[in-house]
Amino acid sequence: MYDAATLAAQPASAIPFEQIAETRRAFPAARVGFELLIETGDALVGLERCASAFRRAGLSLQSLRCSGEGRICCRLLDSFAADLTILQKELSGPEARIASWTTLIGA
Repeated sequence: MYDAATLAAQPASAIPFEQIAETRRAFPAARVGFELLIETGDALVGLERCASAFRRAGLSLQSLRCSGEGRICCRLLDSFAADLTILQKELSGPEARIASWTTLIGA
């Protein structure tokens, strides 16, 4: 089980901004998506925080899976105008943090 105190001591994963920009340039016609693993201290608080961050960033939610331990796995679709810095800001604290990030081409 994860708690906020444990999460606060762990550094947040950085979003690979340069790699994403490079992927967007290299594959302008391809649909780009992202798979994220987000760890939270409380699943419901984490879901609320994620929903707000995804909406504000301009990302579309394709799928979501949540465990009782506070792990949230989701697949998001890029709008090519999405502001991923919002995710970095909103999902790097004790309530929710990005544990892993995968960029998908042809999502």
